[in-house]
Amino acid sequence: MKIVLLPGFPDFTNLGVNFFPDEYFKGVPGMLRERGFEVFTPKVGPFGTPETRSGLLATDLADAGVFNDPGKAHIIAHSAGGLDARYLVSPDAPNGARLASRIRSITTISTPHRGTPIADVFSGALTGVENIVPALQAKFPNLAEGVRGLTTREMSQFNNHVHDAEEVEYFSYAGVLGAARILEGSVFGVTQPLFVLDGVKSGWVANDGWVSVGSAQWREFKGTVPADHAEEIGYDLSPLGIFPFGARTFPHLELYARIAADIISLGE
Repeated sequence: MKIVLLPGFPDFTNLGVNFFPDEYFKGVPGMLRERGFEVFTPKVGPFGTPETRSGLLATDLADAGVFNDPGKAHIIAHSAGGLDARYLVSPDAPNGARLASRIRSITTISTPHRGTPIADVFSGALTGVENIVPALQAKFPNLAEGVRGLTTREMSQFNNHVHDAEEVEYFSYAGVLGAARILEGSVFGVTQPLFVLDGVKSGWVANDGWVSVGSAQWREFKGTVPADHAEEIGYDLSPLGIFPFGARTFPHLELYARIAADIISLGE
């Protein structure tokens, strides 16, 4: 049975910076392979819109042989990777109908399906910085465009024009950054005022530091997990960890094992 692990925005393993770790889902591919799954970890552009990233994704999956046999694949996507997956199989996307016939399910973890207030705040500022510092745009093309695509306004338009594939099953999880984790020094504690203000408008304050619980829900909602946005993929961004990527505090492998068990029950 095939599982595709899709990274979020940005895919820090694809930035060309040795400072970051080389595995996005820490320990997850190995754990899944030990359980008998065939695991694929495609590389897409670290920045950009779901439209551009999903095009690269389709090519990478084909080159990796994901579609070489009749068995359908299951996608597990973190953060903005879930948007790439949704666009990949959408009937509104190029080749979406054909690709949907090869994907059995999509499970998203803290994907900003309805945008994030963080993108709302930084989108315009980032565009201005790129205009002032051309080297930033040269090093990371599509950065400002990608951030703009995660705003609440852009995601509203995305949801209006990008429809789900009828033959694909969709599941979603959301992370929740608790008070104890904030006191431990989670780097995402600094984003909490944005979610408090956004909650007045959206009605959702609970979040993982990057995406609100309301925004993370798509189709069948499987519930929340007590983790911030980095803990969901196995990293501890707090003083308790080894700066900047240290020991995890949330048992993220248990989450992926749970998703894998659901995938087995779905079959191909």
